[in-house]
Amino acid sequence: VIWLAVRYEQQDDFAAAKVARQEVLGIKVGLLDMEHWQVTDARLALKRVELLHGLTTQQRQSIQEAITLTQTARELAKNSKPGEAVPLGEKALKIRQELLGEEHPDYAQSLKNLGWFHRELREFDQAEPLYRKALEIQKKSLGERHPDYALTVNNIGWLHFYQQQWDQAEECFLKALQTYKDTV
Repeated sequence: VIWLAVRYEQQDDFAAAKVARQEVLGIKVGLLDMEHWQVTDARLALKRVELLHGLTTQQRQSIQEAITLTQTARELAKNSKPGEAVPLGEKALKIRQELLGEEHPDYAQSLKNLGWFHRELREFDQAEPLYRKALEIQKKSLGERHPDYALTVNNIGWLHFYQQQWDQAEECFLKALQTYKDTV
């Protein structure tokens, strides 16, 4: 059913996508605890369809542009070009902020990506507040038992590791590990 929802979304058939997303949510709720991260993701996917339905074609194109910018920026960072990734990440962040708001998980993802790019540039003072803000948003929107939340905690651990702040790094790594264990 998920692939149907995605297909309908690609075709801008938001009424059909909403029905498919509601069905997925119902299945997840029937199989899992309401606090399970997959239920959270299904609920957010339904909200995303409703949001997209309310946007203009141009706004939806801007959301797609943010996705493309993010993918390109992540590839640049993976290929040891985080400096080139930063402006793309900043543009994606701005688009998501304007269209989704500062409490949306996609906005948090953009903050986390920027944190990663700055961390790779050894700009730790710029990376940490981005990671912390992303974590705060994820805690509210996803909860502390979500893999994305754990990944952000892990990223903060790496930030401390690179700064040779061993105790803080260990604390983050252990918290992320426990969160991962709790999600499976």
